[in-house]
Amino acid sequence: MKTCPQCHQRLGAQVAACPSCGYAFHLSFETIDGYRIEKLLYDGYASVLCKAVHEQSGGRFTLRIYKPEARLNQDVVERLKSEIDRLQQLQDDCFVSHLSINQAEDGTWYRVSEWIEAENWGNLLTSGRLDNLAALVDIFTQITRIVEKLHRLGH
Repeated sequence: MKTCPQCHQRLGAQVAACPSCGYAFHLSFETIDGYRIEKLLYDGYASVLCKAVHEQSGGRFTLRIYKPEARLNQDVVERLKSEIDRLQQLQDDCFVSHLSINQAEDGTWYRVSEWIEAENWGNLLTSGRLDNLAALVDIFTQITRIVEKLHRLGH
């Protein structure tokens, strides 16, 4: 076991990023296909989620880099690409835009998504803001507005 130095949560020894606050213990790669990794946001069993900058355009993106444990094959990749195509048909203000599924030269698969500057759930939980009833109502209202809009659109 180890303790996150930022939020003091107890974690397993193999955890690379704290799920509560996002503190990255180490990053085993710095770039992938022209994207420079700025921050490791989440390290799960089958993938890692990173904040990245495209070195040519300077654009900020979210990358989900799939680990070998994800066992991606061509069938799974085609299904993910199909899901991205369907999501791109929905209204932009309802979802994060997932842009593409790519394979790096070393064979690593990754998904490129838009970056949204927002508070993560871990920070929100540890901040104590959810103890405030007005903050809870505000979050609930935002979520229900999006769900209601999707319902009206038949999704």
